[in-house]
Amino acid sequence: LSDLDDFGMRSIVRSWLHYKSGIESSDHMLTEGQEADLLARLRGQSDDPQMQRRNWRPLLAMMFAEVMANSPASTQALAQRDLFGLVSDAFEAEQKAYWKKSADNPLRPATLPDTALNIACIATMIGQIDAIRLIGGLEQAGTDIDALNDFYGDLSGDAGDLACFALGYSPVGRDTEETVFIGREPDLLGEYMVLWALKNLASKQHARHATLRAKTLIEHASLLAPDMLLGFLIRLGQDFKGHVATHALLAQPWAEGTGKGIDPNLAAYFGLNAVLRQLLEDDGNLQKQHENGAFPLLFAAQEGHLGCVAALLEKGAAVNAINEKNGTF
Repeated sequence: LSDLDDFGMRSIVRSWLHYKSGIESSDHMLTEGQEADLLARLRGQSDDPQMQRRNWRPLLAMMFAEVMANSPASTQALAQRDLFGLVSDAFEAEQKAYWKKSADNPLRPATLPDTALNIACIATMIGQIDAIRLIGGLEQAGTDIDALNDFYGDLSGDAGDLACFALGYSPVGRDTEETVFIGREPDLLGEYMVLWALKNLASKQHARHATLRAKTLIEHASLLAPDMLLGFLIRLGQDFKGHVATHALLAQPWAEGTGKGIDPNLAAYFGLNAVLRQLLEDDGNLQKQHENGAFPLLFAAQEGHLGCVAALLEKGAAVNAINEKNGTF
């Protein structure tokens, strides 16, 4: 689809607020000035066209519009809300509405155990997963079956039921023997859910256990679907760059042999040090040219990713290599 223009984005905002209010009235609509503030917020301060496009999303427009429409000081509320705050609010609202235990639905949990969150996380990181592929695939790759059962619990029982809540749907009526756990959607809420599941990384008391969980998730996801994991990590790094769990996930090593199909230019451009180091260990092509003539060392240096630059130089990347299409080096 082509990019939305200002009119298209305003139309989405108005349509969404009409839907949320349930009536065709102006009580909960934005003024033209507020809409202009919202569009400016979506564009952000970045000069990078890729980042501007990343923020110019209908989902963000709808979420920001709700904040503005529901706040008496809407412009101030908008200025105080960043992307993390928006998705955090959305996720907490869902928890209050659907996770709280109630007499009519005892399945609703107040909290979720690590086993359920681990299922939800890996499903989101690689798109989807089922019990056969998760347990069977990892066991075939050499992972200890007892360790897998401890980490993921009973996928056909309580752990699987509770994972459904984290993924945004009810477990009622699911086929416990053949359940396919679909990754959390849309992508922003999926990314946030993974960060929320690893929130103990910020706690001194629980950081060690949370780091081990992050390491295990990355190892398992790289064994099952390295391409999907790469895409998830790229999006996560763009959307939640400064979050402690983002740093932890990006720093975890991939399983041996999982970097063979990964383009080193991607890893270098986005600063994925751990990914790049693994693919270099798996004999990745140091000098692989991108279609624009660039190569891993050039991408890493231009984007300021010192860890990637160091990894490439350690493996013998050509320091004086030149982009033959435009002469940059």
